[in-house]
Amino acid sequence: MNKIRTWLLVAMLCSGSSAWALTKEQQVDQSLLAAQTFYKDGRYGKAFEEFATVEQVGLALDDSFHFFYAMSGYHSNQYSKAWSEINRYLALTGRSGAYYQKALELHQKLEPQVSKAAKAALEKFESSRSDWLKHEKKQRLTNQEVSAWAAQQSTVMQQMIKSQQFDAAQTRAQEGKARLERYSGALISRSENLYRLEHDLASVTQLLRFKLIEQTTIDAHRAQLDKLQRWFRALDFERFDALYSVEKQQLGAETKRAFTQKADIDQAAQQEARSLRSKMACFSAKSQLKAFEQYGIDDANGTTRLRTTIRDNCNQG
Repeated sequence: MNKIRTWLLVAMLCSGSSAWALTKEQQVDQSLLAAQTFYKDGRYGKAFEEFATVEQVGLALDDSFHFFYAMSGYHSNQYSKAWSEINRYLALTGRSGAYYQKALELHQKLEPQVSKAAKAALEKFESSRSDWLKHEKKQRLTNQEVSAWAAQQSTVMQQMIKSQQFDAAQTRAQEGKARLERYSGALISRSENLYRLEHDLASVTQLLRFKLIEQTTIDAHRAQLDKLQRWFRALDFERFDALYSVEKQQLGAETKRAFTQKADIDQAAQQEARSLRSKMACFSAKSQLKAFEQYGIDDANGTTRLRTTIRDNCNQG
């Protein structure tokens, strides 16, 4: 019989059976025992982690769980979570909780900490809001929806802090700050795109005097750029991005064509200048050599130099 049981156990293990897996209740009990041990030993950070594990399981727990979760959070500097848990404990137990007096004391200790964190988060939000207002003014934005939203959020957060909704205020401030930073990043990147297009158009416009580009072409690109500026100031990034992609490609191709043509013209002009200088050097050397021969000037070095110049510049066969 024992052999049969042994083989059955081996078979279950080999087949991946979950016969030895703990139930949710057992997992909770295990974590609570560990949390209790850590808490008694003063290892509050570890106790807090075990309480967090219990919370994630999602089973109904005794009200005292929230008290000890809050206590471990307080002692491990997890003030936001501790504040949430102690408020939950007080809401569930009222004045009849076994740890009512200690809960009130903890609430009193936590309030300045979470209030400070919420106000700090609000200050960071206000800093991002100020940055956005600077962008709005600098870029002459016609759409003030973002700044209006930010002002409304600021009012709501201040009211939350006054009513001691510190967790909610801090979360809203952090999310609002992240949102404003995304808006600012999107605005700055498109502002840089506009600047590059302006620069490219200004560069290619200079080629009008060389008749390498038509005025009508410049006017067409200017009209597209004006559209982009209007949509940029209206924060209509969807239409901006679509047109920018097309205009960037078209203006880039036009710029490349015109400057390539100008480079060819410049190269031809340089070649012509080199040819003219060579002809002048040839004529001068021949004239000097003729004078040497005519007047019998005996200057071997000078004659050699002149003959070399003639050889290099006169294309003699």
